[in-house]
Amino acid sequence: MDFQHMLDINPETGVILSKVFRRGAGAAGHRIGNINPYGYLWFLHNGKRHLNHRVIWEFFNGKIPEGMQIDHINGRRDDNRLANLRLVDAAQNSRNRKRQQNNSTGVTGVYPYKDTGRFCVQIGSGKSRIFLGIFDTLFDAACARKSAEINSHYHPNHGRAA
Repeated sequence: MDFQHMLDINPETGVILSKVFRRGAGAAGHRIGNINPYGYLWFLHNGKRHLNHRVIWEFFNGKIPEGMQIDHINGRRDDNRLANLRLVDAAQNSRNRKRQQNNSTGVTGVYPYKDTGRFCVQIGSGKSRIFLGIFDTLFDAACARKSAEINSHYHPNHGRAA
């Protein structure tokens, strides 16, 4: 993607401005990007959709290698500051996910164990899940999960609230 002649990108704010008039979008100097249903900023150019964070990464760092992804370090998909973007593979990216909205315990990888009042803990490793145990308290379960995250090199932001 060669957008250098068309876009003005501020790496400190992650804002993309158009250098040229775009039909339907307005005069030069307007902000580029609409939020898609997944929370990412994107724009259309020559009939193709481009994600702002990928354009920003490639503008300053070159082409994204095959199989690699751009992760938003702080988990905010509309925060495209260059300092908030990092090149990762899919496994690394999944280790920096927000806590899912349907999580009932408030701790990623910890869920109530049947109707016993105890808590089951698991963690992903590659394409499989590793069972870490069943614990009497949520605190003990959360500690086991956090320890496993540290040992498995999960990002410190993993599992934070959305």
